Amino acid sequence: MMTTTIALRESTRNDLMLLKMERGYDSVDALLEDMIVQYRKERFLERAREFKARMDARGLGPRDLH
Repeated sequence: MMTTTIALRESTRNDLMLLKMERGYDSVDALLEDMIVQYRKERFLERAREFKARMDARGLGPRDLH
């Protein structure tokens, strides 16, 4: 596995370390991976809601998507 270093403010690093310990993660990397997955899920659901709102505004439903 390739690794890299990133620059963070000390307060950000401390917050990440605290979250890591509170949530029981083995590493900050594992914490960040889960945070990224959660962000992607939330973004997907947000886009799905926006799409549904546009469909509803046009009076369209799932059967119209063929």
